[in-house]
Amino acid sequence: MSRTGIRFALLCDIRPNRAVQEGPLRVRQPTVARAAEYVRTAEVMARHRREMLNQVYLPLAGVVLLIVVVMAGIAIAFSPDKIGTVAAFMSLLILVPAVLVCLVPYLLFVALAFGVNWLNRWLPRRLRTTRRVVHTANEGSYQVARRVVNPIIWVSQRLAWAERFLGAKPPKAFPITDRKV
Repeated sequence: MSRTGIRFALLCDIRPNRAVQEGPLRVRQPTVARAAEYVRTAEVMARHRREMLNQVYLPLAGVVLLIVVVMAGIAIAFSPDKIGTVAAFMSLLILVPAVLVCLVPYLLFVALAFGVNWLNRWLPRRLRTTRRVVHTANEGSYQVARRVVNPIIWVSQRLAWAERFLGAKPPKAFPITDRKV
């Protein structure tokens, strides 16, 4: 096999037993996904079910049971007026952290607005040349666009005139109507 063929074979990895032919080069073993290492047996599935029960379902059931017991205890122990007070306090406990969490992005947006305002007042003096270059480029691109589009518009106008003059039927979506000027 020629040197080019060997290089090509090395790049394409088409030779069998590459480790034997290349000598001291390390050959990386293909990684096996962890899921493929485990055989799905009844024992593994039973262990998975026990872990799910102990780590997910029982804590979730405990929290739900605790919430129901606390609500029932409040309904039994307090009068309707006190239940309203407790509900207002609990809603306060929920709303205060939410307000604090929302306050940080709000303050960031206010600071950003002041920063942009300051930047808009400061930059025009510093970037006068940049504004002039951008304005010139904008005018140039507008002129080029007009030069490109004008022939297309001219042809379209002439075709529309010819179509009207030759009496071509208008599309069905636009019925012929009498114009009164």
